[in-house]
Amino acid sequence: MNMSKRNIFLIALLVVLSVAYVRYFTDWFRTPTIEISARPRVERSRHGKGATFSVSFSFDQKRPITELKVVSVADIETNKYPHALWNMIAESNAVPMKGFTYGEYLRGMKSKVPKMRAEPLKAQTKYRLLVDASGKRGQIDFQVPAFRSGQ
Repeated sequence: MNMSKRNIFLIALLVVLSVAYVRYFTDWFRTPTIEISARPRVERSRHGKGATFSVSFSFDQKRPITELKVVSVADIETNKYPHALWNMIAESNAVPMKGFTYGEYLRGMKSKVPKMRAEPLKAQTKYRLLVDASGKRGQIDFQVPAFRSGQ
């Protein structure tokens, strides 16, 4: 069987276009991502002194979270191993969840560092939540707004 140069060129072109299509127009080689939304809140303390900050996170669907971590964005930019303000891992089987609030006890999870609790968040500081759910990853940057006493 004698293949002409034109046939070899067309086959090579077909292979290159197929690889480009798979690479740029499919999800075959991408790590699946999780869509996350964050809702920061500032609440007055019960005694009228200062404020408490809380952040609620929700996912696009129920996910079996295997690890979650909150770090300062500034710390990520300057350190190879940023300090985690809150770091939870699944104890055994990850429990599917649709959302959670920063620092709360999460069923089926434990602190990665024994007896560590979530550190308090500071106003006007950017943070990043990193989530791993059975091989799927997601992240979101969030910031707790400043408390205005006139509210």
